[in-house]
Amino acid sequence: MIRTIAQFVILVLLQSSLTGEMRPAVSERVQEVAFQVANQPMAREIPRIGINLGSRTSWGAEQLMSNVLANPGFEPTIDGAIVSVREVSGAEFTDDTSWLKRADHFWDQASFSIRTGRLAGVSGRILESGTWQGYSHFKADRALAGLAPGDVVTLSRKSDNGLPSQWWWENQSRNRIHTDAAHPAQSAGIQSLVLAPDDSQQVAAISYVDQISERAGKLLPLSGSWEVRFWAKSAGHGELIAQFKRINAKAFLRQTVFPGAEWHEYKIRFTPQDFWPAAGLEFRLEARGAGARFWIDDVSLAPISPPPSGFRREVIETLKELHPGYLRDWQGQLGDSFGNRLAVSGGRRPFRYRPGDETAFGYSLPEFLELCGEVDAQPWVVLPTTLRDDEWSAAGKYFHSALARYGFREIIVEFGNENWNSLFRPVGIMDASKMSEAAQRGFHLLKAASGNDPRILPAVGGQFVNPAPMRQAISSAPDARIVAIAPYYTPSVKQSTTLRDGISQLFAVDNTALEQFSKIVVQNSKGGAIYEMNAHSLEGDAEAEDVSRLVSSAAAGSAILYHSLIAMEHGIMRQCLYSLAGFDTFRKDGKLVRLFGLTRDLATPGRLRPTGLAMALANKAIAGDMYKVAMITPRSPSGMPPIAIAAFRYKNGWSLVAASASPTEFQVTIEFPPGGELPTNLVQVASASPLSTNESVTEVSLQRLPITVEARRVRFRLAPYGSAAAYGEPVGVSNRDKRQR
Repeated sequence: MIRTIAQFVILVLLQSSLTGEMRPAVSERVQEVAFQVANQPMAREIPRIGINLGSRTSWGAEQLMSNVLANPGFEPTIDGAIVSVREVSGAEFTDDTSWLKRADHFWDQASFSIRTGRLAGVSGRILESGTWQGYSHFKADRALAGLAPGDVVTLSRKSDNGLPSQWWWENQSRNRIHTDAAHPAQSAGIQSLVLAPDDSQQVAAISYVDQISERAGKLLPLSGSWEVRFWAKSAGHGELIAQFKRINAKAFLRQTVFPGAEWHEYKIRFTPQDFWPAAGLEFRLEARGAGARFWIDDVSLAPISPPPSGFRREVIETLKELHPGYLRDWQGQLGDSFGNRLAVSGGRRPFRYRPGDETAFGYSLPEFLELCGEVDAQPWVVLPTTLRDDEWSAAGKYFHSALARYGFREIIVEFGNENWNSLFRPVGIMDASKMSEAAQRGFHLLKAASGNDPRILPAVGGQFVNPAPMRQAISSAPDARIVAIAPYYTPSVKQSTTLRDGISQLFAVDNTALEQFSKIVVQNSKGGAIYEMNAHSLEGDAEAEDVSRLVSSAAAGSAILYHSLIAMEHGIMRQCLYSLAGFDTFRKDGKLVRLFGLTRDLATPGRLRPTGLAMALANKAIAGDMYKVAMITPRSPSGMPPIAIAAFRYKNGWSLVAASASPTEFQVTIEFPPGGELPTNLVQVASASPLSTNESVTEVSLQRLPITVEARRVRFRLAPYGSAAAYGEPVGVSNRDKRQR
């Protein structure tokens, strides 16, 4: 930016103003504005703002699980993919996208399921796979008369050979590290790991955790008592060493065990003294002893007595502070199987949907639903597009039972993630008509297996800026009850952008696109939703540190709330912000910017960025029915309003949420209709500057401020680019309450 962040902050301190272009003093530019709450609600029983739980990682801020080791059962990988048929000949067919090729014979013996067209529902095996004219080519175990170009075929493969992913290996040559079908009777997996040292070298299985500490600090600080658990047995004479440490530091734990010929579970408790400088964490199981062999399975490294859901306590406490209305289970699991989504940790497989070696290891649906119940959020589940008919039926039965178990009001079930987006083409169905046909087949089976449970809400996603395919998808998927979009904003920040313009860009709303989406939803009698929303500043040539300051600022917190309130005014009540964790991400030019986490990190509870503070603030007040709030003085000019406000009435009381897109400080007066107690508590996102952040020290926080109640009016000050919530006693029925009834 032309005027740097440092210059801006200095200017604020010297002039007590936001920029040299703005007000010389707050007291001279306070503007009186008046609003009136409508007499009738625009929507009933409004949910609180939700959040994407996101993927778990073992290296960044997304270290979500108590057991910090991924793939603890050393299980093989599941690969899933979508084939959009290009050509067909007898039992053979090709894909239509060349860059999705795998090695010859990669898909041999994989299962396939046809999802669209005359043969929809037909399943079988791939006998042979390879490449033909630059495209992936497949030979099925049966003739496919009726399969046509454009039809969608899913592939699923369980790779039961090779070393398990999510682990690293030391001295693995000459088959000294491999897997075996032997495993403890208590294990849910299909294999164990074998370490076979010789007389010259030890061998080891290694897991690395907390690996971006050089720029983020300790994202997984160690406190309290921890425990290592694993099952092991051996043949021959040797020793097995468990070690845990920060890299280049003294070990927290180093203990030797001598397994016998029978399986035994080892439990090693320790209390780490984590006073070492920030550095990555390394856990290793090292085998020594010439000619010995060690079988190892079901490894855990976790604090003692973890929560029942399997998530870290810091995750649970942070979510309780945010109090989301929904948790969205989007974790890159698009090539997974439904059975694997239900598997316990030791029997769960890593999954992959792109060509290459990168896999992911997710949390399970039971863990996710347990977490939703614990933090009083409704589940929003993304199911893979690669599921077969029997898997969709199994999902319907499972979600029906989950509703009774946890007392959820509803479960949203989304068909894949961003099928329209070429980034997800390996498992995405980009043709809207084919996508909706495949979705409808899955939704029909889901509904039938659930007994047509109305609390299960099938959902399809659409591209926010391209509504035409959305219309087609809705018309072809009558069982879809929810249509969801991702209205990201501020995609680009240029070097020539002034700070004032940079902040203004955060509040720029594509109101035309929102109106079009709302019209489509109403015309087709669907429910509108937002599956993801945040700033998306991954383009442009502004300095990365300036962009990071902008998108993690106090103003960014008000901006995300402003966008949320405007979407509510358009009738889009179900919303999930993106995302719980994410310290930084790569821009298109390869530089890192501080997106997309609403938390700075999950090292301790309460490390919220201003976007997270704004969400927590709003969810203190959102309850009951929503009422429109109109500006009456001065008249709002054409374009977007300087302040977005929504009022809510629950039981006998009123609450409100407000976010300002203006550099002006306002004296706000709001008049309420007769009936109901007016709010008496006012909380604002407070900071010294709109560009204050919580990245290094806490500069932005929630603070209680004065509010005046007179007759049927409330009055309060709203800071420049500020946000506030006013409420009496928060009211809402939780999942926990429902289970107790």
